[in-house]
Amino acid sequence: MWSPEGAATVEITREGSALSVRATGPGTGWVLDRSAALTGLTDDHNGFNSALHPLTDRLHRDNPGMLFARSLVTWDLLVPTVLGQRVTTSEARASWRQIVRRFGHGAPGSSEVRLPPTPDTIASLADHHWHVAGVERGRADTIRKLLTVLGAMDRTIGDPGIRSNPEQVTEFRRVVESVPGSGPWTSTALAIAVFGDPDVVQLGDLHIPHTVTNALANEPRGHDDRMVEILEPFRPHRGRVVRLIKLSGPKPARRGPKYTPMPIARM
Repeated sequence: MWSPEGAATVEITREGSALSVRATGPGTGWVLDRSAALTGLTDDHNGFNSALHPLTDRLHRDNPGMLFARSLVTWDLLVPTVLGQRVTTSEARASWRQIVRRFGHGAPGSSEVRLPPTPDTIASLADHHWHVAGVERGRADTIRKLLTVLGAMDRTIGDPGIRSNPEQVTEFRRVVESVPGSGPWTSTALAIAVFGDPDVVQLGDLHIPHTVTNALANEPRGHDDRMVEILEPFRPHRGRVVRLIKLSGPKPARRGPKYTPMPIARM
């Protein structure tokens, strides 16, 4: 990962109930000082009343190890998040792998993993570089524009030892959504990962509202406003409920034909 103090290769291992974090590179000190937040050990379940619904009560018991980690930096997440706009997860991951393999950097102390490209490298990529990676100009332009507000985003993150507050998240989302082509889907996806806030709900998604309203209200189809209304009693853990349902909750019946990916690189 890239930290404010430089690159770091991080290895996290678990043996029983013990978690071990080792790091190599200029960012080692920064990573180790924040290892609890980066691994989700600062996730606070206080105030989460899973018994408000029989399903959430069961899912909470079935997934005791589910934690909200905090990335504490925006850069490593920004590009892959925007790549996920309007395409499937597999398409976005394939594009990001290609970008990292071609334009990324060797990671400290490892010949097997690579660092994402730096902001300067991403800013220098021409349209044809994105095209061969399966990314059209719209998403590429959004990434370029988000680079101009990257510093403002990182300044909202704050101390990793302090739980994020709604004002921080609201300001972060405002900065992200101030960029054309970056709306609620992008801002909430980034906020969930950067802040590790269990109350942030992913908005603007094609599937999540249907999944949540089906699971909690037995309504086969939903939308953002209805989903947020149903989740309101779970505040400040609305995002935790969504993640539990996505992990192992019921799924609504599929409607319509299966999506066929568009081979942008061949066009």
